Amino acid sequence: MIRDSLHSDKEVSIDRILLIPVPDMEIHGLWTREVDLLVPRYNVVFTNDSFTRQLYLERGIKVIEPEMYKREVLSATEVRARISKGGAWKKLVTNETARFIEEIGGVERIRHIYNLS
Repeated sequence: MIRDSLHSDKEVSIDRILLIPVPDMEIHGLWTREVDLLVPRYNVVFTNDSFTRQLYLERGIKVIEPEMYKREVLSATEVRARISKGGAWKKLVTNETARFIEEIGGVERIRHIYNLS
């Protein structure tokens, strides 16, 4: 979803972007070291997660908290909630993301999960 959305944006050069999935770990203190092993060298971390911020600050790494844009509606939680209720969710994501969610049966999967709770 991210790669397709970035690729469709003519102002973004996808050739300069490296997307690397980082698995979650049970041992939080080791998670930042796992990131070190997976990604190229870095000296700043961008996050709005307070726990991630704390872990990196403890290591002496600069942390920048980007300003959130319309966070009350532009969040995965809101998108999933709207999908589960049959609401207007597509306007909250890129066309590429909406297409991907539909292609993988994401709408049905999300509705099924929400109905279980």
